[in-house]
Amino acid sequence: GKKNLFHFLGIKLNYDVKINIFPGADTEPLLRNDDHFCSYDYHQITSVVPGDFDGDALMDVLVTLKPKDSNDDIYSVYVHWGGPEGLNCTKETDEPLLKTKGEPMALDFNRDMVIDLYGLDENGERMFWIFQKLRGPPGFHISSCHRPFLHIVYRIACNNS
Repeated sequence: GKKNLFHFLGIKLNYDVKINIFPGADTEPLLRNDDHFCSYDYHQITSVVPGDFDGDALMDVLVTLKPKDSNDDIYSVYVHWGGPEGLNCTKETDEPLLKTKGEPMALDFNRDMVIDLYGLDENGERMFWIFQKLRGPPGFHISSCHRPFLHIVYRIACNNS
């Protein structure tokens, strides 16, 4: 069966350019140092969100990056996909899954046990990005201000009464 990586996971940021991943174990020491890390030469790490972004019940890690010395509020969103052997490190030169204005918020919008994102797209429009049980960019996105079935979200996100 699949190893449950959600039991224990340690993540350490080093100077906003390197993420150390410490996989968990069922016996002591609970966190193992296997010298696995993802580093970035041209970007700084602005947030790290562990969770399941593809529905395989294995730990993935979402990372938002922005270019070093940038005053822009545009963030590149990457996911380091987890597997039985651990996490891959998506290269900072790869195309990001998406770009956001400001930091996105992680939530399970459609209650499918796969984490989704909410935030502003590059143009400042409020959006939900719905991840599916595939690795890659979210399958579709929903503008929170243009869907009548999102009435509660619409009222909150768009400041309408």
